[in-house]
Amino acid sequence: MGLDWEEGSGYRKLNLSVPSKGRSGFTSMPIIQSGVRFTNKVSEASLVKRSNLLNGSGLALGDVNGDGLCDIYFCRLEGPNELYLNQGEWRFRLASKNNSVSFANFFSRGATFADIDGDDDLDLLLTTFRNGVRISINDGKGNFKDISN
Repeated sequence: MGLDWEEGSGYRKLNLSVPSKGRSGFTSMPIIQSGVRFTNKVSEASLVKRSNLLNGSGLALGDVNGDGLCDIYFCRLEGPNELYLNQGEWRFRLASKNNSVSFANFFSRGATFADIDGDDDLDLLLTTFRNGVRISINDGKGNFKDISN
């Protein structure tokens, strides 16, 4: 299923279809429906030392396992980050915690998916507070290996 891009002078665009039913914009989904149980809490002690942690963390969206569905990677400031794999129909399941993407010992600030190694799948770049950028390479099936060191 390809996308039908319209080429212009120095740009290209994609016309998106808007559903004729319902409202446009975001829809709140109950945990029981989506399966996403992520929270990002920071201890008071950490906030006293580092007030910039109040800015929170980011997330990354992309198809990490090649099934054509958008998966979600959440950054956490204290504790492990979480990768949720899209099962379709807006249902997600938490990926294995042994997937080299948890980075539990870092204050994770932001993330993005990009094809770093040129093999046509999405790898992970993670920014941290005082620990630089971490890089995890994807095997194309959603299994990652940290190559940061």
